[in-house]
Amino acid sequence: MKALTPLDLLQRTPSMRLPHLARFLQAADHRLAKLQGHTQRDAERMAQVKAFEARLSQLHESERHPKDKWRELHFDLEELRVALFAEALAIKGVISVKKMEQRLLDAEREAGLR
Repeated sequence: MKALTPLDLLQRTPSMRLPHLARFLQAADHRLAKLQGHTQRDAERMAQVKAFEARLSQLHESERHPKDKWRELHFDLEELRVALFAEALAIKGVISVKKMEQRLLDAEREAGLR
């Protein structure tokens, strides 16, 4: 949640991405509403997200990776959260675990991290 609503939200978020923030927050609410009785599945999906977050953080710290590309990957990850936790709110075909893996791998290679 914190990553979606930083204090400098309007300065940090590209204007084309602002309309998606409400959907991302709805997806978080949906996830919480469906959590009871599905904690194992939720934990497995969250482990995937956390692994991507760690790699994205490392990429963000890299001097050799453009910040605008990092921002795009950040929004890809938020879109993946929607796809994993609130599929009905996801934009079909935009992102999947496989696509996120490939996009991160390409970015890591560009930055010399792989």
